[in-house]
Amino acid sequence: MYIVDPEDTNWHLWWCDTGDVLRQALDGDRKLRPYQRVSHFRNHYELTRKNYLYRNLKRYRKALIRAEKFAEAHISDVMPVTFELPSDYLMFVEEYHKQQGAIWIVKPVARSRGKGIFLFRKLKDLIEWKSREVKSQQSGVPAEIYVVQKYIDNPYLVTGRKFDLRIYVLVTSFHPLKVWLAREGFARLCGQLFDLENIDDNRVHLTNTAIQLKASQNTEGISSIKGETGELSCKWALNKLRDYLIAYYEAEVVENLMQRIADLINNIITLRFIFCPHGRVNLKVKKDIPKVVDTVDIEDISEKAVFCRCWRSENWPYCDGTHGRHNKECNDNVGPLIVTKKG
Repeated sequence: MYIVDPEDTNWHLWWCDTGDVLRQALDGDRKLRPYQRVSHFRNHYELTRKNYLYRNLKRYRKALIRAEKFAEAHISDVMPVTFELPSDYLMFVEEYHKQQGAIWIVKPVARSRGKGIFLFRKLKDLIEWKSREVKSQQSGVPAEIYVVQKYIDNPYLVTGRKFDLRIYVLVTSFHPLKVWLAREGFARLCGQLFDLENIDDNRVHLTNTAIQLKASQNTEGISSIKGETGELSCKWALNKLRDYLIAYYEAEVVENLMQRIADLINNIITLRFIFCPHGRVNLKVKKDIPKVVDTVDIEDISEKAVFCRCWRSENWPYCDGTHGRHNKECNDNVGPLIVTKKG
């Protein structure tokens, strides 16, 4: 891969971040050529922003129930009770009183690295937070949208800790729908033992790498790897997690779990296809030429020499010293495990 100068118009892939850079790529003065691609679809935020994902999952599930596709509707019913703030505040308060003693989690819809997330039990904690938000708005800071969800208080634990899965999915087309699933990924584990009595410590409840880099104590039983900072980063390769689960359950049970995850990915990507049917990398090109050239299939990369001139933006997400190693392992194990659209 050869990285070109931003002024060079002869490129194959524009690897850009979201926001203004993406809008420049899709809507700027440059006309995309048939062989050129950018790294995001239009309206990608319909899946990546927490409040839009919540809205679309809710609509999609209702549509499946109306169509009597109850099995697919059940797969899509994966999000806990959710409300948007501030618009759904009164509805949330009503639900809060129905579920006395429950733990709730508040998340900003468009932030990353665990910033702005907190848990609470008492409504007064949310009211105090809401008052601080109002004061910020009065001082000229734009209002920020949050979601509040019922916290999952009985998660499956690995060595007594919460974890989540980072699985990479590549969507090369929505017309037709083509989805590629990486064979390898990784699990992110909390550095502290799970404890519902300690809801103020995000290291117990959030797996974000930026937060867990600070969790350098009480990591017995986890094969932690030191990053460039020298701090502990609690990550397991997906195959290691699979072996761990097989040791406790039958292999068939674990494989069924992985297939259910693939089915869930299929449903979520299909959701984007239904509610944003015109999403396409080369939407502008389609108006000018009769056919858009397909992206090179991943399975072809091992069979032909592919030379790519890449224009890369300089806005890279936060990562620790081990993130690149895990990404390389994932990239080396991408394969044609296709999740097809079910008709």
